[in-house]
Amino acid sequence: GGRGERDRAALAARTLRGQTVVVYCDNNAWVESVRGGSPKDPRLRELLAVQNQICKEYELTVIIKYVHTDTNIVADAASRHRMDLAVAELVDKGWARGDINLLDLNTQPESAPPDLTLLLDRMVQ
Repeated sequence: GGRGERDRAALAARTLRGQTVVVYCDNNAWVESVRGGSPKDPRLRELLAVQNQICKEYELTVIIKYVHTDTNIVADAASRHRMDLAVAELVDKGWARGDINLLDLNTQPESAPPDLTLLLDRMVQ
């Protein structure tokens, strides 16, 4: 359920507090925007501000690296709504199927954290 997902996310944030996190992204515009610190697109500026706030709150250092779409199999499949392929790739990489939790915010919007809902509402205007 929603509460269990939020509890796991909070635990992950506490676990990662003070750590360096490497983010692999296949969107070169986003990678360059984050590296440069000032995206031209207001929606990207908003996302970067949210990321920076999360990093500040949890004392995280984020290193972003570009990865080609062909290498970014799980994220690419998920972004194309092919969760079956994303899960299969994770299982192939050694994840236990029972440890993979899927949350579709399109069908369960009430499960989204309120700040994410507000952010998405602002970006879609």
